[in-house]
Amino acid sequence: MLLNVASRAAFNTDIWQFLTAKSATGSSTITLSELISGGSFYDPAHIKGVQGASYYIGDNLKKNWLNAAGMMILIPVGFKFGKQLGRPAISRTNRLLNKAGVGSTVKL
Repeated sequence: MLLNVASRAAFNTDIWQFLTAKSATGSSTITLSELISGGSFYDPAHIKGVQGASYYIGDNLKKNWLNAAGMMILIPVGFKFGKQLGRPAISRTNRLLNKAGVGSTVKL
């Protein structure tokens, strides 16, 4: 989930599309294939000249940094909260696994 947030912030696409797509349709959407091949990027009308990938990555980070920073904080907090919420069930399950004799190999 955190990798997806980072990919969305820098490349304006999810991690799966970033890794697997050949090319993207938007100027601010960048794929790994485009980065490796030095692909062409569509220039918006307000930008003069040809811009490289670093320009679009920087532009994406400027637009998406606040949302990405919030998600980078909230995702781990959410998982910790969920683990605390599920702690009674996890403890009960681990006790049952110990009683069944598989507690040394299987833990939740």
